[in-house]
Amino acid sequence: MTLHPPRNTPSAAAGNWQLPAGRALALEPRRPGRLHVARGAVWATLHGPLSGQPDRSQDLMLQAGDSLALRRGDRLVMEPLQRGEPAWFRWDPAPVPVRVPAAQALGEPWAQLRAAGGLAGHALVALAAGLVRVALTAARPAAASPPVAGCGSVHG
Repeated sequence: MTLHPPRNTPSAAAGNWQLPAGRALALEPRRPGRLHVARGAVWATLHGPLSGQPDRSQDLMLQAGDSLALRRGDRLVMEPLQRGEPAWFRWDPAPVPVRVPAAQALGEPWAQLRAAGGLAGHALVALAAGLVRVALTAARPAAASPPVAGCGSVHG
């Protein structure tokens, strides 16, 4: 069976696939994900189980806007529910967690901390110098003003 990519129709949004009328499709995900019905309706038969988990076998009717979470190892067979009408669906695989080595994860924060520490050190030195200047200025006695010429005392 051939799936048809979206056509330029208002009902066929980007990323959706058309399931033609009278056709069935089996999904067997290799990793978890979510099936979304974008338009129309589908009759779906879900078969499980994963080893060590309960059987999830069931028949479902999914309408436009419905979604179904599937696990690795599930098998879902679906076909359009309405005779003569295709259905549109989208499959979104679950994101795969990415492991970042501890050294790489800590590298940037460590560099930022070192830079901040350097700036804090410079600020402390400037603050200390300012405090010393203030203390020295406050400790000096006020210098007496020299007398101004021609302004002596008048006795008379």
